[in-house]
Amino acid sequence: MRISNHALVSPHRIENQDPDHFLWGWEFLAEHPRRLVTVAANRITQNLLRSQEWPGGEYVGWELNSASFRELLTVVEPMFADLTIRRAGLRYVNRVVIKKGADLEDWFTVVPRPLQPVKKLWDFTFTRTWESGIEFPQHSATVTLTKSDPPHDMGDEMLGVTLDIEVFNLWVKHAPDFDAAPEWFERAHLFENVVFESCITDALAVTFQPMED
Repeated sequence: MRISNHALVSPHRIENQDPDHFLWGWEFLAEHPRRLVTVAANRITQNLLRSQEWPGGEYVGWELNSASFRELLTVVEPMFADLTIRRAGLRYVNRVVIKKGADLEDWFTVVPRPLQPVKKLWDFTFTRTWESGIEFPQHSATVTLTKSDPPHDMGDEMLGVTLDIEVFNLWVKHAPDFDAAPEWFERAHLFENVVFESCITDALAVTFQPMED
């Protein structure tokens, strides 16, 4: 799983420097948790990455991700607090392995109805975007389901599937103020959970439950 938080702001210039030169930004890779942080002229992004190659590596959880992003916002506040956020987004990239040849609709609810004259789906990318959630009127969602490669040690009988969910503000008027961004992301996380649960069938949902010893 990969988690990404980002906020897109108006262009920013460094004070006391040539006005024709913009702050392009920095990129940092940190460990424990493994995260990639980008601070650019018009973008603040944090990506939480697995500590090992998929499917290995611990999932650090939302609490640690949220605390890490709050810390990042605090650090960059002197540069960005007076600017307007135009787009905020929370993205979860979930990778699943199923048996090759299995019916996608047995595992996912966002699959279009199959065509009658054809057989053996070879490749696929399905994308849908919704303006808002029923209980989240200021949050929009895009869901993409696409074919991906399974881990190398699983052989040719398995199929990788990526369920990519992004929660964002479709309209600029629904973007949060800088000081309200942490609360906006908390709501985005709640909405993402609702969307995720509605995208998978019960058969797939049970595989995400903690296993008993």
